[in-house]
Amino acid sequence: MGVFSIRYLAISKAPNYLAYAVFRDEVLEEYGVETFREFDEVLRLKEVFNLVTEIIGSTKTHVVVTHSLDVEKLLKKDLERLTEFKAMIKLSTIQTQRLYLEAKTTGWEKKILGRVTKARKLQLVHDGYDVQLDGVHAENIADAIILGEAVAHKRIHV
Repeated sequence: MGVFSIRYLAISKAPNYLAYAVFRDEVLEEYGVETFREFDEVLRLKEVFNLVTEIIGSTKTHVVVTHSLDVEKLLKKDLERLTEFKAMIKLSTIQTQRLYLEAKTTGWEKKILGRVTKARKLQLVHDGYDVQLDGVHAENIADAIILGEAVAHKRIHV
């Protein structure tokens, strides 16, 4: 009988596009970003749901993990959008019968990076996975990879 692997889908907290990383056990298998085409808020939320559901299915994900929200550090307009975004992710996990987790990564990122900067995040991902990220979504993809690594390697509690 074969050994069971766990696939994690880590999704960054950027609500304007879907930056993600997929881990099989402790191995980074895939990462990327999906941009939303819809400008209407209701249609955009439906698009978030559909994209997450599609990625869960295509990657055979068992666990979906996102960042927990630090509500005291967010503006009201950002909090509303992030809450809606996370609700669609959670609804997708319910519909696909996957486990949904939220992880607080602020302390973890400070521990591994010192001062948390975009450059340090990108360097950590490059050094750890030989992945060179660039472009407008690079930091959010790095966030997803760092989150996925922390959960897959059991370095933070969720």
